[in-house]
Amino acid sequence: MISFKYIYISRIRILFLSLVLFFIFVFIFINIFNKYETSYIFIQNSINEFSKKIGLSIKNVQVTGLINSDRNSIENITKVIYGDATIFTDIGNIKQSLEKIDWIDIVEVKRVYPDKITINVREKSPFALWQNENELYLISNDGSVITKRNINNYKNFPLVVGPDAPMHAGKLVKLLYSDLEIYKRVTASTRIGMRRWDILIDGRIKILLPENDYSQAWQKLIKLQKTKNILDRKILMIDFRDRNRLIIRLMPGVIDEINQAEEMT
Repeated sequence: MISFKYIYISRIRILFLSLVLFFIFVFIFINIFNKYETSYIFIQNSINEFSKKIGLSIKNVQVTGLINSDRNSIENITKVIYGDATIFTDIGNIKQSLEKIDWIDIVEVKRVYPDKITINVREKSPFALWQNENELYLISNDGSVITKRNINNYKNFPLVVGPDAPMHAGKLVKLLYSDLEIYKRVTASTRIGMRRWDILIDGRIKILLPENDYSQAWQKLIKLQKTKNILDRKILMIDFRDRNRLIIRLMPGVIDEINQAEEMT
């Protein structure tokens, strides 16, 4: 008497052998008939139908890694592959289409036989806001633009201004973070002449950084603030562009106040 277990194992072996022969046939078909378009389409459709009958068609698409990306945009791209033969699903095209979505950086697409596609998404990391021609954009730390839509949640991010600001923002913002007390007071950082930065603090004090070695100038500012509270005084500008001298511009009327105080003493 033949046991049910033996019959079950035999069926698995038959199915496995069928799948092996099927994949061999597909491989031969792709390499031989690809140059004959009519034959290729006919045989491909036949294989598609056969794939559906034996359960080798896409029934499930699993997407992981989404945080900020628009899920509807992703579903619009992936919904068209449902029912396609797993082996013929163009995962390269899916990858390219998904990587055009603003938030998405890198996509990994895999077939999982018999009937599944897995998509792992790595999103861009928001880093700063970029103002260009009165438009605001969210950018990543490598300078690439993420999006200009729905960025209200990022209004506290560092603001950089100027056509070439994104590609230079990474180094600058890292430097600003070196002193959080001053960083909290930075209103905007503007790229000047595609060469150097001006930093606006408290919406009124302009810090003119040199073209080269501006990190050293920023450290001088940190030291002046810690020892002299220079940013809390009545000044409009601190110019660090000349390494040999520091230029400070006072608010209007400050000199008169000093002179009057001296006259009273």
